Amino acid sequence: MILKYKVKEKEVRVWLPEDLPFTEDVRITYGLTFMDGNYNFKVDIKPVRLIDIGAYVGDTIVYFATKYDLTEVVAIEPNISLYTILMYNMYLNQIKNVVVEPKLVGRHKHVQLPFTTTPAIKHYTGELLRGYEAPTVILESFNKIDVRHGDLIKIDCEGCEKELQITCSGNGWVAVEVNDETYDFSRNIQCNSKLLEKKNFYNSYVYLYEVSPR
Repeated sequence: MILKYKVKEKEVRVWLPEDLPFTEDVRITYGLTFMDGNYNFKVDIKPVRLIDIGAYVGDTIVYFATKYDLTEVVAIEPNISLYTILMYNMYLNQIKNVVVEPKLVGRHKHVQLPFTTTPAIKHYTGELLRGYEAPTVILESFNKIDVRHGDLIKIDCEGCEKELQITCSGNGWVAVEVNDETYDFSRNIQCNSKLLEKKNFYNSYVYLYEVSPR
């Protein structure tokens, strides 16, 4: 199923795969991004590169790429089974400057996970394959990210933001979604930072920081 939304009076299209265990979660995510506007900031920012940590199905990439003139997008998502949806959403909206990196936020050098292509199998064959032994994939992990001039770093990784340190070699912005309102993410920013905006959505909180080198 293809869903249609508006971003800055432009129509965007995203794919909602049907009959998968996480179909409803994807639908809710699209609603939060495109209808509720959890990343619709009031302040005027002009990023040129997006690093999306926790890219999921690419909804925020579609949103930001439609709203801003991005020259480069880095999508960091450890769940490889989502890549079919993510890349099809890029195709639907003609977003071509995307690099997808299967990485985890953490202090381990690498993590071994089961490799599942269930959504891709469903999409291309029309059926789910059960009872087979999935291979494994070794994912790199990281706990630091550097902001270059013009970067927008979006972070939504279900608690892993507490392990992520932000450094700055240029001026940019950090948008982080947290579930714990008491957690002060500014402690993770190892450069000058200013809180520009705070948004509350269904017990989640999105903070937008402006950052610059010290």
